[in-house]
Amino acid sequence: MSVAPCVFPGDPVLRMVVHIDEVALTGTPPETVIIHAAVDPAGDDTVQALLADADGRVVGHLSGLRYPVIDAPAPAEEELREPADSFAGLPPDELREHVQTEVRAEIAAVMRLDTEDLAVRRPLIEQGLDSVMTVMVRRRLEKRFGCRLPATLLWQQPTISAIADHLVGLLTTRKPRQDAAPEAVLESVPAFGG
Repeated sequence: MSVAPCVFPGDPVLRMVVHIDEVALTGTPPETVIIHAAVDPAGDDTVQALLADADGRVVGHLSGLRYPVIDAPAPAEEELREPADSFAGLPPDELREHVQTEVRAEIAAVMRLDTEDLAVRRPLIEQGLDSVMTVMVRRRLEKRFGCRLPATLLWQQPTISAIADHLVGLLTTRKPRQDAAPEAVLESVPAFGG
């Protein structure tokens, strides 16, 4: 059950319940349940919910459902930085090795593992990565490599090796930024006209 989309105002963001203080039911759960949910005044990421049967009789409640934001969309104006100069001029094999090392380190940090504990060709889901972690990993990789990545990246590219290949492809096809400032005009040049 997720009540987050209908309870929290504003732009939709990815939220996941991480804690429930109490679940209380009275009697046998009905086939049809009506849920009345509202943000708890004590916490802006916490929800209280009343459960009622089809006739409106309260049959239970849930309190302290904590729904923190786990993936807010990045503002369109948010610029991603260019990848570090450490990638500049690397031959393809060295670039791939360097990117794979960086990807492995970012994933290990999120999973709180040593990098050596992660196999590069084994699916990350089999190694303990969950859906919340995929969001955090994707965000870290976007910042590290300076490119937007699809939300499904870690599901479509399920291994460290596959993610590294994907990123190398993006990095090698990227065009240099054209937004560099034009040469400054000398302020000492007199203005014409009167």
